[in-house]
Amino acid sequence: MNIIQEIIVKQVVTPKSKQTLLNRFEQEKIKLEKEIDQLRFQSKKKDQGTNRGLVYKKEIDKRQEKIEVVEFQIQQLAILPLNSEIIESKAKGIVDVNVGDDWNQLMNNKTIVIEDGIVKEIR
Repeated sequence: MNIIQEIIVKQVVTPKSKQTLLNRFEQEKIKLEKEIDQLRFQSKKKDQGTNRGLVYKKEIDKRQEKIEVVEFQIQQLAILPLNSEIIESKAKGIVDVNVGDDWNQLMNNKTIVIEDGIVKEIR
């Protein structure tokens, strides 16, 4: 019988992966700033006397909070030591289960370790 199990994907921090993550964070920040500018522009076009102004403000505040999170991630990335492992994502995999298998061993979290885009280890 086959079951689906969650697999943790970890990334080894290298200079190349640090730069990739930094670029990703900066792109996300730029995207959020553009969305804020667009929302501000749209809010000026609309009637401010209605609830729409509040909706725009809430959306702008949400994006501003996301920018703060991204800025924190950039700060943490700067102090992250090389060769440490960070969780990048989670994936699902199929595990073959047979009568007599050790259930605890089957249910141990499986991990895939990636270094610069190449699978380095499967645990």
